[in-house]
Amino acid sequence: MKRSFPSNDEARFRAMRHYHRSTHREENSWEDWVGDKEGASVKFWFKLVLSVSVVAVVAVAVVGALRMGGI
Repeated sequence: MKRSFPSNDEARFRAMRHYHRSTHREENSWEDWVGDKEGASVKFWFKLVLSVSVVAVVAVAVVGALRMGGI
């Protein structure tokens, strides 16, 4: 059986007001939200170069093994 909503608006929307109330009073700056942009960029490029290097080494190993008849 479906419960009916309370008839008065205060009781009906009390939970919604409680849910949307925020206790966080201090403002965050843009730097707090995005963090250290340069550090993230360096990490990205390091991971990219490392991944491409690993793929290149594996490709050279496979091609070398195929030429030598190892595979």
